[in-house]
Amino acid sequence: MPEDIFQTDDNHKRLSIKIKKDVFYEMSVFSSSSSSGFLFAAYMILAVIMGILSFVLLLMGGLANLIMFAFAIVCGLICAFFYFMAQHSKIEYDYTLTNGTLDIAKIINDKNRKKLVSVDVPSILEMQPITSNNFQRFFNDRSVKKVNMFLNKGTHLYYMAINKEGQKVVIVFEPDQQLVEYMKIFNPDNIIA
Repeated sequence: MPEDIFQTDDNHKRLSIKIKKDVFYEMSVFSSSSSSGFLFAAYMILAVIMGILSFVLLLMGGLANLIMFAFAIVCGLICAFFYFMAQHSKIEYDYTLTNGTLDIAKIINDKNRKKLVSVDVPSILEMQPITSNNFQRFFNDRSVKKVNMFLNKGTHLYYMAINKEGQKVVIVFEPDQQLVEYMKIFNPDNIIA
């Protein structure tokens, strides 16, 4: 029987199904601050202002005045920049565990989903909270590639060390306790809750 279907709290949506030996668990992580909504609004307002300014400058100077035309082009480019920033201001991460494979995806503005990494959980070298002493060892090692896949800072974050194409990589992410427990099923020796 499915358990914990669509539990929610402030920053996470979860879907969990465990049937016999099959495990499927998905969670989404949202930013706990309201800054992404504020940034989106601010960028859109600035884009509109710069767009209107660009249009007015083109009407006033037109193509006859080269300086006004150049300034209008610059304002138009700034407008496009603010619009681009607004479209990339809302970010969330999805962590999906399916029978020993953890997929991490980044979602931008609820539209664009980009798969970042797929990790074979039994091959994880080490996974612990970032508050452990081992994390500092990896953090200080320059030969280890560090990748952040989290939105909310704090002590609830975990790191996992993996080998990817011959290089040691440490991924910092923010799983909930249920995801950690499911991952321990596939690698109980190297995952510490």
